[in-house]
Amino acid sequence: MAAKDKLAQKREQLKKLEERIAKLQEQASRLKKEVKELENFEIIAVVDGLKLPVDQVKSLLLELAAKVGNGEQKQKDEPPATVDTE
Repeated sequence: MAAKDKLAQKREQLKKLEERIAKLQEQASRLKKEVKELENFEIIAVVDGLKLPVDQVKSLLLELAAKVGNGEQKQKDEPPATVDTE
């Protein structure tokens, strides 16, 4: 009988741990969603602060991604590019 009791006890422990894991996974999922929303709001705030049309920001980001993807980097003594915000 001791083995049956021990088995039942272990099954109960396993069940409780699985319930706890499910709760933690749900909490992690919620937190990931919140982080993504906050990152999106931050991006929107930055874009709004630039006072540039979204299409122009997208174009600049795509151009930058292409340069970085190709391994291109500006020289240290080269001034940074400026954008006319008027």
